[in-house]
Amino acid sequence: MNFLKNRARRNDINLKLLPIGFAKRVENSTAYYKKEQLIYWHVKLVFPQSSTTYTERRVAENKTLEQILNPYIHPQESDPVTRQRLKVYVLAPPGQVSVLLQVEGGESSSPRYHRLDVSRSLAENLRHKTVIEYPTLLMVLKARSTEYRLLRDSDSSEDGESETGSSSKNEMEEEKEVGDLVTTSPH
Repeated sequence: MNFLKNRARRNDINLKLLPIGFAKRVENSTAYYKKEQLIYWHVKLVFPQSSTTYTERRVAENKTLEQILNPYIHPQESDPVTRQRLKVYVLAPPGQVSVLLQVEGGESSSPRYHRLDVSRSLAENLRHKTVIEYPTLLMVLKARSTEYRLLRDSDSSEDGESETGSSSKNEMEEEKEVGDLVTTSPH
């Protein structure tokens, strides 16, 4: 697991692992394949407008979010049963589904979210973000996106440079809280 954390860190992903025994830790199937030099992520896909959740095991970090979502919401490529269950997403016009990742370590009563780019790989979307065990991606119809508090574009950097000002301080405090969560025993 330490090797996996170090590999994620090389990709500028802050991977936090919970203590053994936590449910999220037990279900996590994320692994690093040395031969391919890739992390294969355990990914939870949440479709709140359909009250449905799916789990993908061993998703290659170089897959785009669009490739990950096609088996679920693509009008022709998705499984008919899944397509029916996620009908509201399948019928949405192209570009009307936002993919969000919750900012880890923030207030649970008022969560904030990163908006992800479906044309980019999973690794690119996770870069400069904290992930506890594995990513949980929320698919939200843009018409309902106002219900989710998004991290302002100025609060996150896509080019790899660190943030400045109060948002950087808040993220550092959040990461400390997450670190405390990870190192604290449940006993």
